[in-house]
Parts: sequence; C-alpha cells; structure tokens
Amino acid sequence: TDEARLAKNKQTAETLKATRLKRQSQTCRVYTLKITTNKLTKQQAENLKMVFVEAKWLRNHILSTNNISGYKLHNEVIVKNKDGEFEIRELKHLVTHLKQAVKTELEQNKKALKASKDKGRKIGALKYTSQVNSINLKEAGRTYQVRGDHVQIQKLGWMRVKGAEQLDGWELANAKLIQKPDGYYLAVTCYKN
Repeated sequence: TDEARLAKNKQTAETLKATRLKRQSQTCRVYTLKITTNKLTKQQAENLKMVFVEAKWLRNHILSTNNISGYKLHNEVIVKNKDGEFEIRELKHLVTHLKQAVKTELEQNKKALKASKDKGRKIGALKYTSQVNSINLKEAGRTYQVRGDHVQIQKLGWMRVKGAEQLDGWELANAKLIQKPDGYYLAVTCYKN
C-alpha cells in the first residue's frame, strides 16, 4: 500500500541521515582484496567473467535508449554482435543489485557531465564502451559478504581472497568489484571511529 511504501521511504531516509552523521566522525579507508582465481571452480570463473560482459551489454543498451533515468531494468537487452547485426540477449549472471549499480553509475556520469557543462567546460556525450572494468556493490551484507579469507558476491558464491585480514576491526560499507589484466579484485570501503 501507499502508506507502507511511504513509511519505508521515511525509515530509509532517517537511516541514511543517521549514517551520514556517524560517518563525519569516522576514518575512511579503502582496502583491496585479490580474488584467488586458481581456487575458483570453472563455473565461478565463467560467472565472474560474464558479470562484466553482461554489465557492458546493459550499459550500452541503456545508452542506446537515450533515456538513462527513465529506463526500466529488464532481463533482456539488445546487443550489436560482431557481424553488425542486433540481437536480443538474456542477462543470466547479472542480478538486480548489479543491474541497478550499472544504471546508477550511468546516471552519475550524466550528472557529472551536466555539472561540467554548467561550469562552461566543453564536454562530449556518454559513449558506448567495449569493456566494463568495475561494478559497484553498494551494501555490505547484502550484495557482498566477507567472512575470514572468503568473500561472497551475489550469485557468484563464496570465493577465497588475499588480504582480508586488513578488514579486522573496520565497519564495511560499499565495495567495487574490479577486473584487471592480472585478475579480479574487491576494493572495500571501510570506516572506523
């Protein structure tokens, strides 16, 4: 109902306000954990690779609609293949939180371009990309979890990481799943009083 939705929105706003107030008195650090790729199953390695491929498909599809903020997320996107033909592909590995992260990043990019334009700078348009190298994971405990030397990312399962001991005593916030030529990383934003 509308009342329940409004109550939930109010509670979310109050929680965000309290968190912002708490963060003002805390120290912020970003620690990078390396995902141990030789310990991944074949399925996990394929899923991890396809998350970035599907993020690229989704990003380019949203750009092609010319309606970033009004775009409704779907399980299918239109992709231009190597032959130059358009085809419909299903997003099997990208869960809803990750789809929202791709869309939110595009919205933030659009706002940043507008702010630059308002300052009188010469800007171009957002362009299609051939590769997506990072995906935001906005909620610790929901989109990702860290336990000991293992991390779980939604739908990807538990994976072994190096460097998790750096997080001891820190409160976890958002993180970024990063793809580099030498492997996959998780850059975790942490806070401490």
